[in-house]
Formats: sequence, C-alpha cells, structure tokens
Amino acid sequence: GTCAMALALLLLCALKHRSRLWVAERILKREIGSSRWTDIGDSEGNTRGSKPAEKFDSSKTTENKLLAIYSVNDAIDSKTHDIRNLETMANKVEKDAWNELHWSHWKETTEASRALYSLSALTMARIHILSALSNISESIRDQSDKDLRTSDYFLGTNLTANRTIRALHYIDLCLLMGHPRYHECCHVIVKALETTLSSLPELSIDNIAEKGIRASSTLHSTEAYLTREEFRQKAVLQRPFIVKGAMRNWKAMATKIREDQVRNQDKTIENLEWVQTLNNIAGRRTVPVEIGQDYLHPNWTISLLTVNEFLQRYVLQNPNEKKNGTKAYLAQHALFDQIPALKSQIQIPEYCKEFIGSSDSDDDVHVNIWLGPRGTKTPLHFDRCHNLLCQITGSKNVTLFSPKDSPFLYACDPPLNNTSQMDLDNLDESRFPKYHNATAVHFSLKKGEMLYIPPRWWHFVTSSSISCSVSFWWGNNY
Repeated sequence: GTCAMALALLLLCALKHRSRLWVAERILKREIGSSRWTDIGDSEGNTRGSKPAEKFDSSKTTENKLLAIYSVNDAIDSKTHDIRNLETMANKVEKDAWNELHWSHWKETTEASRALYSLSALTMARIHILSALSNISESIRDQSDKDLRTSDYFLGTNLTANRTIRALHYIDLCLLMGHPRYHECCHVIVKALETTLSSLPELSIDNIAEKGIRASSTLHSTEAYLTREEFRQKAVLQRPFIVKGAMRNWKAMATKIREDQVRNQDKTIENLEWVQTLNNIAGRRTVPVEIGQDYLHPNWTISLLTVNEFLQRYVLQNPNEKKNGTKAYLAQHALFDQIPALKSQIQIPEYCKEFIGSSDSDDDVHVNIWLGPRGTKTPLHFDRCHNLLCQITGSKNVTLFSPKDSPFLYACDPPLNNTSQMDLDNLDESRFPKYHNATAVHFSLKKGEMLYIPPRWWHFVTSSSISCSVSFWWGNNY
C-alpha cells in the first residue's frame, strides 16, 4: 500500500511538471505563429510563406531564414517530421542568425535580424520542451513496469532534465540578443521552466562560508544617509562623493551567517551570502561573461556561461589554485531586467529621481551588475549620465578625474572615444607624458556604500576582493 501510494505521488508529480511544460510549449507556439513580416520590417508586407523548410538555404537572406523557421514550426505542428531532423534545421538557422548579429556593430543590426534570432532561439526552446514532454510521457507509461526503487527522477530521465535546462538556455539567449518584443513572452516561459527545474537538486557552491572577504568591506549601516534634497545639493556641485547607509534596507545586504561561523583567521570578515542567494535564484541562467584583462586588451572576449559556472570557475576559485591568471567579469549587464526575480534584492535609490525633469519613473534608470573576483578592472572612461555605483559585496578602488582633465587623459579613437588608452595599473609615462597634468581623486568603496559619479567624470575601477556592485545610470539623455 505504501509503495502504491508513493508511486501514485510520483506519477502525480510527473503529470504536474508535464502540464507546466505543455503550457510553456503552447505559449511558444502561439508567439512564433503570431509573428508577421509587417512586425519585423519587411518593406513589402509579406506574410508567412508555405515553402517547405528543406527548400531553404541558410546562406540566403534574412527573410528566407525567417521563412525556414516558420516552416520548421509548421512541420512541428503537422507532426509529420522527425523532431530530430527539425532540430538540426532549426539549430542551423539559429547559428546563422547568431553570426548575422555579430557581423556588424550592435547598434547597426536590423530589426529583422534581431527578430530572426528571437524566433530561431524560441524555436530551439520549443523543440527542447517537446523532447522533454516526450520523455515524461514515456516515463509515465513505463512506470508501472518498474520497481519504484529504480524509478527515474521526476522528469523521467536525466535527458529530460537536460532538455529543459537547454530550453531555458535558449530563452536566455533570446533575452540577451533578440528583439525586445519577445521579452515578455520569455519571462512567462522562464517561470514555467524554473518551476519545473526547482524540483532538481540545488546547484551548490563549494565551501561558500570559508571564502571570506577581509575587513575592508565592513558594512557602514549606522551612518545617516542623505535625504533626496541633501543629495541634490551635493550633486549640483559636480563632484563625486560617497553616500553611506542608503542601502541598509536592501535584501541583498541582509546577513544571517555570524562571523564565528566563518572559518578564517581574520576575525573581521564578511560572508558571501548574497553570492549564494544569487546562485540559488539564477544559477542555471545564462549570462555574458567578459574573459580577459579588460575590453581594450586584444585577447578580451565574451563567453556565455551559467551563473553557477561563472561563480565556480572564476569568482570563488582559490587564487593559489588557478591554473592561469585569466580574469572573468560579469560587467555592465542588465541582470535584473533579464531575471526579474532578482529585482526584490535591490532598491532603485530615490536619488535617481533627480536631474530627469518632470519624470519620476524607474524606467528612466538603467541598472547593471558588476560581479567578479579580486583584480577585475574597468578601464579609465567616462559616462554621459549620472551614475550611482553601489557596493553589495567586497570593496573597490576608484580613481576619478574631472572633465577638465580630458586633454591629459588620451582618449581612444571613436567609437571608444569615452575610454582612455592608458592602463593606470601599468602606466607608460613615455607614451602619455601629459597625464601628470591631471588631478586624480581616489575613493575606496566599501560594502553598503554608494559612490556618486557626475556625468563625464572619468573613472578607473579595480576590485580589491571578490566584489559585486550595482550601477544606476540616469539623466543627461542617457
């Protein structure tokens, strides 16, 4: 009786997860099917064609590739084609669409190219979900013939779980590289997939409590923070300054692990609890990670990793155990837009409502995360907007220069003319003799502190420990 009840519960769980995946697949079918040429920039207003997918060559135009993706989905609906063959065709178009996006500068990509990538990535997600559904159905049919003790995991097989994870990967790629019109659909799909994947074992981070950060990142939560009017009075002077205590109500700043629970000889260290929280919420999500010294270095590149892979390989690895000195940085990424579940961990400072005219909308504020190990850096550059750099974990050293010092800071040629050619960590005085005419301002940004950086102030940022910051950009026609 107990065994039969357990089997019934297992099958009920499988049916529940199958239902969620089925809903996700139906949403994808509707979203892909509802797209029309007029939505994505075909000047002739053509609608979907009926030419079979096999007739299209992926080397042809964006329009033909779009028709191929539509045809693949039509074939899926007809159930007359082998899903593996359709996956091969869709994957070929997805790779071509990815390459098409990278042929030119991002700002020069067309609406049609981004729509093509969205639809190809969504099609790949749909195929992976259909394969997962097929495996679950087979598992349910086979379950009565199996001993419960040897029954597969709730999704049916490891292959099914992997298919669901791959679907999530393609949804993330659509969010990262695709057309914004598909983002809302992606967030709905993510909820369905993550609810299913929540039954998998949690992604772990080894010995997180032992990877402490030294006392330089002590939280200054007792400091009185500036009111909005006090902030404005200081900001109008167009000088950078530190704001303390304004992050004390952020969930990301909450600490539950006591110092005596962290094994480290230094008694005044902080834990990396928010890094663990980030891993729990977003561990399986795919993000663009910068690999290399910085974006001016010839060997710099971007790699797509899951958050868990990035944390394990680069952020939390013991520096003495690293096989090479390769740096990795999750830099200037709109993670909170990609993963709305993380938004509750932070708060957009009320200071960001200053200097934007009559609008008080949070939509006018651009939020990015900056997460990496000790030694990551951002080259000397300036932004044209107001900037609040907020430190969640660890500490950073920031060197700033006034816009008046621009003639002495050797800007790169366009389009990187907001970035200096100089590496302040390894300054070549013979190449940049005018640098000594510039006057530097130095700040050490600690956990719980915000640094206000006025528009067009040059800044060079280095991490002195494992570090996580959030930047808020707004105003000045950002």
